Amino acid sequence: MDKIRVSSFIAVNYVALPDILKQKIVKELTLDNPEYSRMLHLSKPVVNVSEYQTLYQVTTDKKTHQKWLILPRGFLPTLLQLYKEAERPFQLIDQRLTLPEVSFDSKIVLRDYQKPTVEKAMIAKSGIIQAPCGSGKTMIGLEIIARAGQPSLWLVHTKELMEQAVDRIQQYLQIPQSEIGIIGDNRQNVGEKITVGMVQSLERKVDIKLANSFGLVLLDEAHHAPAKTFSQVVSAFPALYRLGLTATPYRRDGMHPLMYYTIGYTIHKITHADLTQSGELMLPKVELMPTEFSSRYNDDYPKLIKALTEDEARNKLILQKVAEEAKAGHYCLVLSERIAHCELLHEKFQQDVPEIKSAVLVGELNQPERQKVMDELRNRELNVVFATKVADEGLDIGHLDRLFIATPYRSAHKVKQQVGRIMRPAEGKSDAIVYDFVDGKIPVLQNQVEIRKDIYDSFMELESIEAPLDFETLENLFTREEAKPKVEKEKFDKERELRKERRPGEERRFGEERRPGERRARRQRSEKPARREHQVECDGCGKTVVVPFAPDGKRPVYCDECFEARKSTSLGRALQQAFSKDSSQRRRR
Repeated sequence: MDKIRVSSFIAVNYVALPDILKQKIVKELTLDNPEYSRMLHLSKPVVNVSEYQTLYQVTTDKKTHQKWLILPRGFLPTLLQLYKEAERPFQLIDQRLTLPEVSFDSKIVLRDYQKPTVEKAMIAKSGIIQAPCGSGKTMIGLEIIARAGQPSLWLVHTKELMEQAVDRIQQYLQIPQSEIGIIGDNRQNVGEKITVGMVQSLERKVDIKLANSFGLVLLDEAHHAPAKTFSQVVSAFPALYRLGLTATPYRRDGMHPLMYYTIGYTIHKITHADLTQSGELMLPKVELMPTEFSSRYNDDYPKLIKALTEDEARNKLILQKVAEEAKAGHYCLVLSERIAHCELLHEKFQQDVPEIKSAVLVGELNQPERQKVMDELRNRELNVVFATKVADEGLDIGHLDRLFIATPYRSAHKVKQQVGRIMRPAEGKSDAIVYDFVDGKIPVLQNQVEIRKDIYDSFMELESIEAPLDFETLENLFTREEAKPKVEKEKFDKERELRKERRPGEERRFGEERRPGERRARRQRSEKPARREHQVECDGCGKTVVVPFAPDGKRPVYCDECFEARKSTSLGRALQQAFSKDSSQRRRR
C-alpha cells in the first residue's frame, strides 16, 4: 500500500509507483511555458527557455537513499482520483501543521451569502474562495481565521493591501495594532495570533522556525500565486489551513492551473447574482463614449497607445465628462495605463476646473504621499482621482460611483476588477456608471471593445476549476500523524543562550549549531568507526590493549609500559620502527 504524505507538499515513494501512474502524474503537472510562447511570437531566441514548466520533482533522501516524488499540495484531489482510476490502494498520512489553539474575539456578522463559504472552507481546509469585488472577501477570510483558532499568516503583495488588512484586523478581530505581526516594509515581527506579511519580503526569509509558526496561511489576491515568488513562499508553509481569496481566478498567460495546484481547488464561488439579490452590490450602467481618434501606428501597439494618450481632442472629451459628473457631486475614478497620461489629465483638469479637488494615485508616489491621497479619498475630500493599475486591487472606497476607462484594456478579468471599484453600496449612493471611451477607427482597439462589451452585457462569471473529489470525503481519508516542527522554539532559545555563553575559540556544545563563518571541528579519534580498533593481549605482560590495526600474528603487540621498557634494546627499536610505519600508513589512508 502506497503511503502519501502531505505536509507543505505531497511526497510519494517514487520507486513503488507503477510506470503508468507516473506518466499520468507527469502529464497532469507539465504545463506549457507562456514565456516560451511569448519569445517565439516575438521571434526571439529560445535557447535558454524551456518549452514546458514541470510542477513535480524527484529527490533522494540523503539518509535513507530513498527516492521521493514531490508534488504540489493542491494537486492532492487529482492524485487521489488517479489512484482511484488505477484501483491502487493508498494510505493518506496527514503531516500538516496544527499549533496550540489561540482565541479570537470576532465581531463579524456574516451575510447570508457568506455563511456557506466559511462553512465549506472550514471543512476543505485548503483551496480557493472566489468572490467578486464588494462581496466582503476580507471579512470572510478573517472569520475563517477566527473559527480555525490557529496562529495565522495573511499574505499580501502591496503596502496598501497590508495596511488595509491591518485596519480590518483591528476592526473585526479586536486585536491592537501593537499585537499584529508585520513582515515587510522594513519590519519583521511575528504576532502571537496573526501576522500580515508581504510576499516579496518573505521570499528569502522563510526559515524552519518561521514556517512552523503558523497553522493557517491565507493569500489575498490569490491569482498572483502562479508567479514564482508567490508559489515558493506559499509552498514553504506546512500549515493545516492553506487558503486563497480572489475575484478573478483567470490569468491571461494561462497559468491559472498553477494557482490551484499551489493552494487548492475552488472551495466556493460567490456570484454577482448572490450579491445583487442580497442588495450588497450595485450593478453599474455602462455608457460607451465614441471618440474620433485615429493614428498611423496601427501595427505598433506601444506607439499607438502613446499617441492615444497624447491626443488633445480625446483628452478634452474625457475631461469634459469628468468635470460634468464631478460638478454634479459624484466621486470619479479615472483609470489609465500610463502614468504620464494620468499626470497630463490631472494638470489640465486643475487648470479647467480649479474649484474641484483632484489628485493623482500612481505607483511613483512615495508612501506618505500615497497614504495622504487614500485618506483624503476615504474622507470624501477628493471628487476626482486619476489612477493607474495601483487602483486595480485593494482600492476599497464604497462611495466611488463614476468610473472612466481612459485607455483601452484587453483583459477581461482586469475590466471586472476595475468595474468592481464602483459596485459597492454606500450611504448617499444611488447609482453607478461606467464611461468607456471607444476608439472605433482603430481595428485592434475596436476588437478590445467587443471583449469589454461581452463583460458589460452579461457581467459573466469567470470559470473556476472544481476539485474532482468532495472536500469532506477527502478530509476523512487522512490518517492523522502529528506534525512536529523540525526545530522548536525551545531549541532556538537554548541555542541562543549557548552562543552567548561560549567564548571565542571554545568548542561548541552538543546540539549547538555552528556560527556563520565558523569552521567545522575536526573529527575526534573517539568518533572514528569501531571497526578500526581491536582488543588484543600484550605479548609482554598479558594485559588487554587496544590497537588501531588488526593483529596478523607476525609482529608482537605490547602495552605502553612494555613498549617503553624495550626501547633501549634492538628488539624495542625494531618494534618502535614497525609501529611508526603502521601509523604513517594509517594517516595516508
